Amino acid sequence: MKKYTHFLLALILVMVSVSSQAQLPNGSFAPNFTVTDINGNSHTLYDYLDSGIPVILEFTATWCGPCWSYHESTALQQLYDNHGPDATNEVMVILIEADDATTMADLNGTGTNTIGDWVTGTNFPIVDNEQSLSQTYNVGYYPTIYTICPNHQLTETAQMDYAQHLAFIQLANCDAITNTNNPSLLNYTGPISDCSNNVVAELTLFNAGLDDLSAVEITTTGCANCPLVTNWSGLLGSLDMVPIQIPNVQLTGDSQIQFQITSANDDVSDDTITEDLFIAIDALSEIHIDVFTDCWPEESSWFIFDENSTVMASGTYLYGETNYSDVVNLTDGCYTFQFNDSYGDGMNGTMFNCASDGNVQVTSVNPDQSIFSLIWDYDGSYPFFENTIFFTICANGCPGCTDTTACNYDELAVGDDGSCVFGDACGCTDTNALNFSSLAVWDDGSCEYIPVNYGTVTDVTGGVYNLDSIAAGGQKILFHFLADWNTFDVLITPDINNIYTLYGCNTADVFVIGINNQGEDVVTQNWANSNGYLAPVVSLDGGADPLSIFFGINAFPTFILVDQFQILDGNVYSGLDGATTSYFNLIAPGYSIAQAPCTVDVFGCLDTTACNYLALATIDDGSCDYSCNQNCSTLGLDFWDGIDPGVYPMQTTVMEFGVPHASELVFNTTLQYYDQDSQNIFDIDSVMVNSVSMLPNGIGIGLPNSSVMSGDQACMPLNGSPAEEGLFMTTFNCSVYLTFFDNVIEINDVIYTHVIEVTPNVNGIYGCTYSFSPNYNPLANFDDGTCVSSGGPSNCGPGTEWDNQLEMCMPSASICVEDIDGSGAVNTGDLLFLLAAYGNICE
Repeated sequence: MKKYTHFLLALILVMVSVSSQAQLPNGSFAPNFTVTDINGNSHTLYDYLDSGIPVILEFTATWCGPCWSYHESTALQQLYDNHGPDATNEVMVILIEADDATTMADLNGTGTNTIGDWVTGTNFPIVDNEQSLSQTYNVGYYPTIYTICPNHQLTETAQMDYAQHLAFIQLANCDAITNTNNPSLLNYTGPISDCSNNVVAELTLFNAGLDDLSAVEITTTGCANCPLVTNWSGLLGSLDMVPIQIPNVQLTGDSQIQFQITSANDDVSDDTITEDLFIAIDALSEIHIDVFTDCWPEESSWFIFDENSTVMASGTYLYGETNYSDVVNLTDGCYTFQFNDSYGDGMNGTMFNCASDGNVQVTSVNPDQSIFSLIWDYDGSYPFFENTIFFTICANGCPGCTDTTACNYDELAVGDDGSCVFGDACGCTDTNALNFSSLAVWDDGSCEYIPVNYGTVTDVTGGVYNLDSIAAGGQKILFHFLADWNTFDVLITPDINNIYTLYGCNTADVFVIGINNQGEDVVTQNWANSNGYLAPVVSLDGGADPLSIFFGINAFPTFILVDQFQILDGNVYSGLDGATTSYFNLIAPGYSIAQAPCTVDVFGCLDTTACNYLALATIDDGSCDYSCNQNCSTLGLDFWDGIDPGVYPMQTTVMEFGVPHASELVFNTTLQYYDQDSQNIFDIDSVMVNSVSMLPNGIGIGLPNSSVMSGDQACMPLNGSPAEEGLFMTTFNCSVYLTFFDNVIEINDVIYTHVIEVTPNVNGIYGCTYSFSPNYNPLANFDDGTCVSSGGPSNCGPGTEWDNQLEMCMPSASICVEDIDGSGAVNTGDLLFLLAAYGNICE
């Protein structure tokens, strides 16, 4: 997605737990890199690791508030000073400034996109402009802190303090490697499904030992033809890795497959990985693809491939937050449905300021249009670059198990395919269950689990909650892990209140509780009061930290829904999948929610025109905020009093190449000015906007004719047809006039910015394409017949004729019924009729 504006990024990327891509999981193999710090020194990751030195990478941005707070804690500075290369040489720390749009001035604290001076007092290396490295490491929020041990495996250690980081790097498993023979399995890289239900699995074998590996035995369990024993042989050097294929993993149903190194080695803790593999979905020939786009539709696309990788159908989108429906008819065979997001965040649009997430449902339907099978159902709540599903078309019904005594009996099967499963092959396939069966290849739903231990907590008002007793009583628990400094926890509060009130104020089927392990009781209670948080909330004083450790929480907000046995959903983030009454049915099918609406008063904004209108509110608390209406129609309204000086709206202005654009910007002044050099505050008399630069070619702006007085706003019309594509940090150079002891002091070269994005033209540019015409449009690639000719009718373009009354060329009459634009032929201007009429001869 093209979310480049730093105002927006500062709001969204700061510790948002779902991002455009998932963080690298703990235990991942750290990619090597070489970087040069701001002092010209080179650093190669593997050089440190192979010398037995752990490396801590701190990915940050100069404008990130939480990053600055952690930087000022000096946790990593103390660690580097006491245990770095100039001390005990136990660790290397590298700060990665990961936003390429920031500058060295920002690092030094003198730029326009920074919170402070990141360089002074920082002794460990600082690397600037390494956004590509942050992408390599799948950094989705700032700060992201990885600790990489000499075995090349990383752990996200987050904002640990000095003592915690020191304890981590001094753990035995983060020492330099000492085992001689230590093969390990890093990850699963193969397909998770195949139409033949015969998957070729692929794993990554890593040599975590000192000696070269020449032979490894891997045993696969959980499939229909398991156990499978695979013997790898070759030469794998220390800390090298190699892909290994395990062919013919046969599936009779969705299966949890375990891969384990079974040859002798020095450390068995990293010998096993587990992967869920899925059988292909049976489908009929009519396939429906129903899509609701988020506000970045141009990033989404889908394809259907046949077994020869030929594209049978595809779809792309132009309009955001719009419903699209496509129908594809296919013949019998094996197919792959692939949905792509070019930015990598799926359709999780709400975390990037969309009004709603997108969603996709792919189904095959019966002749009566009822659903035969669900191929894919995506609710927009998680990110991805690419999602692939295999399905098999059986026009007259698909074969399957037709034996009613089998545990995988398929009542819809037409013809038996020999896949029936009986006896010990039926059972619990979840390795986490009490009754896991290594013989089972078909999960019959019999899994049993040890009740988990959530413990007892005390909220900020003194309320004591035994969470295990609550869960054992049949209630589910929705944990909202929050940070009192995080903007998104504030934005999500109305959704939490919605669930809390609709589902019975913790007296019905779901118990809602906030967990803040970032602050103590007083801080947490003040946060809850100021944001109208209705559910009980627990701080560090009440036992928040053990719960956060129990669930492994390192980003906010994170939402986890549990019952007395297991986690029902641990991937619910900003937006709460809509936070509607159907929410729990979506993420925990079969779990009923008893609605028992609260009768308590709910305080909030009752004005439907406000940005923070709260539909659940019963009493207006005066908190209405109108800042999202930052346009010229709101000049002079009171809400501007609390908004920083600058150019609004904060969101990027988006326009299309060659298409006429008209919008408005607002320049806002405040009553006072903070001078960074002297750190003094002065009263503002007025501000003069002197000039503007970095506008796209073809776009003009109307600057205020006179000074904008203290506390006032001015409208700045933005008009034109952009003649170049790209992202433009439009810069406004201003003079600020300050009142100082009854004198007016002028401060020049005060800079404010606004981001303009010109997107590629996808619909064509209509206009006069004849250079001799007074209204010739050099950007137009489709003539619309509006050329004005000074030479009269002889110079009218094709498909046009001279209108004596108007004295200009106008579209000529056409007898082609499909010729909508009167051009004389059916062409791309007649887009809606293109497929039906393309190639016709107009007479």
